[in-house]
Amino acid sequence: MATDANLGPCVICGDLDNPTLEHIIPQALLLRMGVEPATTADHPFTTSLCNDCNTATSKLHNNTDLLDLIETGAPVSQNTLRALAFWIVWITLLLGVKRGGDVWPIEDARQRLQSRFSDRSGGGVPKGTRVYAALVNEDETSTLSAQYSILLRNDPRVILDHANFPTGYRPSGAKTAAAVLRVGNLVVMVLGPTWSSGPDHISLIDKAAADIGLTPIWPSTNPEITLTPHTVALKEVWNLFVCTPFTTRNNELLPAALRALESAVSYLDPSTET
Repeated sequence: MATDANLGPCVICGDLDNPTLEHIIPQALLLRMGVEPATTADHPFTTSLCNDCNTATSKLHNNTDLLDLIETGAPVSQNTLRALAFWIVWITLLLGVKRGGDVWPIEDARQRLQSRFSDRSGGGVPKGTRVYAALVNEDETSTLSAQYSILLRNDPRVILDHANFPTGYRPSGAKTAAAVLRVGNLVVMVLGPTWSSGPDHISLIDKAAADIGLTPIWPSTNPEITLTPHTVALKEVWNLFVCTPFTTRNNELLPAALRALESAVSYLDPSTET
C-alpha cells in the first residue's frame, strides 16, 4: 500500500477519502518473480482503491497456493484453479476500468466490480464468463492458425431486434474478444459472456481453445483437471476470438442471424465470385 499525489478516487466505489495506490498484480507475486513494484499512479498495473475495497479484493490473492501455482505451475487442483479464475477476472475488470478492455467496456467493468464487492466478501466470476489456462514451458512464435468470430453480450456494437436477439453489428472499436495475461508459468484467457450460436456453442468454444493448448478452468466440475506443460504461441491465444464478424473464415460461433447475414454479404460481394 502506498500513496501518490496523482491518485484519483477509488476506481470501484468512487470514494475520495484517503485512496491508496494498489498493485493490480499483487506485490507479493511481483517480488517472488524479482520484479520491483511500481510506485506511481500512472503505471499500467497500478490503480487507486479505498481501504474497504482494497480489503475485499485482497482476499482474492492472499492465497499462498495460488501464488505458488502462478510462480511454479503447482499445485494444480480444483481449489487453486478456482482461485486463479476469480483472481484473473478481478484483474481483467480492474484493467478494464483503468484503461478500457476488450471483454468489458469501462462502465460495465466498474458496475461488475461494484456488484462483486458490494458485500465486501471477495466476489465471484460474472455469469457466462469462461476462463482458460495453459502451463507454459516455452513461448512459441508462430503464424495465426485459427481465428473465430464471436459476439460478446455486453458489446454495445451488437444490433438487437425487438426480441433482443442479435441481428447486426457496427464494425468499429476493439477487435479481440478475450483478455489474455502471461504471468509466471501460466497463460490465462478470460472470455466474457457471449451470444449463443446454437446448442453446441460452449463445446465449440472449448474445442477452439483446446486446439491451441488451453484448458477450461472456469466453470469446471472436473475433479481430475490437469495442466500439462507445453509450448504456447501467445499470438494465437490473443487472437483466437475476435468480436468483428465477417473478418475471419470461422463464423460458426456467431448467432444464426449473423451467419445468414455473412452469407448474404459474401453472395453480394463481387470479390467473392470465382
